[in-house]
Amino acid sequence: MKKIGDYPLFPRLDCVHADLDRRTWTKEQGKEYFDWLMNVKGDRVRILLEFFEESLNDDRQAFLLRIGEAFAEEIKMKQYWLKGGQMEIKFKTGHTAVVDRGIILSAEGYSIAADMGLVVADMLIRDFSPAIKWKLLTRAKNHVHYNCPVLTGKPDCWNPIAVACVNARAMIDGQEKPDFWWRLYSDCKNKASEHAG
Repeated sequence: MKKIGDYPLFPRLDCVHADLDRRTWTKEQGKEYFDWLMNVKGDRVRILLEFFEESLNDDRQAFLLRIGEAFAEEIKMKQYWLKGGQMEIKFKTGHTAVVDRGIILSAEGYSIAADMGLVVADMLIRDFSPAIKWKLLTRAKNHVHYNCPVLTGKPDCWNPIAVACVNARAMIDGQEKPDFWWRLYSDCKNKASEHAG
């Protein structure tokens, strides 16, 4: 039986540039991060599956709906998140605004959400490679996922870890449903099928 709320933390990239803004990374540093994630993702998928006492099977819909329900229940536990409070933003014009930071994932919350994104990514790669594949996004420094590993497939690319974290916060806040993971998989599946056909 899994231990409720005792989720293994996502490993940390152990290098000098890990704490720097990734928009300042060189191509080599971005590649180092990409290679590192490609090396740990299999273990992270296994950790999430063991935590929820699941295994990948051919019925993607049943699996993603079932694990989505378990994930949504788990992520709402207090050790996974905290309220961010308010933050003051100062603009170049001299004006200020106070914004609500909303839900912030703890290290444990980030870990379980990131791993959930990697599970969906793993399934998509298994089912639709080469139409969907991992790539390091190195063009357009102003892109939100610059120097990040993303899944690519016509017509777009997306970061499974970032998407998972955003939607985990939305689930905690009641703004997203547990079937999100199945809807995400289905949308990517449809796009991959359109591209292949």
